[in-house]
Amino acid sequence: MVGLPDGTSTASIQVKTTWSALRYRGKKGNKQPDHYEWEIGERYAKLNQPGLFFAFVDLKRAGTELPDVFIVPSEVIYNQFKRVLETKKLVRVRWHSRVETVDKYKNRWDLLDDYLVGEGKNQNKKEDI
Repeated sequence: MVGLPDGTSTASIQVKTTWSALRYRGKKGNKQPDHYEWEIGERYAKLNQPGLFFAFVDLKRAGTELPDVFIVPSEVIYNQFKRVLETKKLVRVRWHSRVETVDKYKNRWDLLDDYLVGEGKNQNKKEDI
């Protein structure tokens, strides 16, 4: 969980981590970044709450680079899986997201900040009533 220092707002974060999440496509010397993959699990793919975010961590290659963290609202994950999860039970749920789709969430800690500040303002409005 994360929150504002005054306690007026909190958000939950589900952390999913993998080594080398980035996958490539192409032949030999012509390989290009294609998509990322993270294991999620059926239970978490069904979650859809405004104050719930996923932090998908790509550890890349051990010790060679700093990890990237993709801050993704739970609604994005839920919408990706809701249709398939309504019709069948899955043993493994893996989020495969194209590079151009997931890069907009790369190191976007401001999404958490925006949510927390917005919720804090909403909480103050409720107290004024």
